[in-house]
Amino acid sequence: MNREHVELANQLIQKTEEVERLERMNEELLENIKVLKQVVQADREGAENAVKDEMEQLAQRNVSLTALNATLQDEIHSLEERLVESKLLLADLHNDKSPLDGLSSGKQ
Repeated sequence: MNREHVELANQLIQKTEEVERLERMNEELLENIKVLKQVVQADREGAENAVKDEMEQLAQRNVSLTALNATLQDEIHSLEERLVESKLLLADLHNDKSPLDGLSSGKQ
């Protein structure tokens, strides 16, 4: 009976040590989880801020490109009008010159 008591006592000691080891391991794992959650939260916030900053920069770039596009469109329109005026002026000059050409060839 003493032998059984000793064996039971040894098993109890082993199980107690195993439980203590598992409790320490559990505490370490819980601490690791806590740290990892903080890292994930910080990364998430960093990523969200980076995306927000990039979106703001893109929006500002879009505004300036839209303004530049409008300016260039206005300039194209103005140049097209000048081209039409120049063509009309050239056609008028050509028409005015034609009767004179007939007069000058008749004088020769």
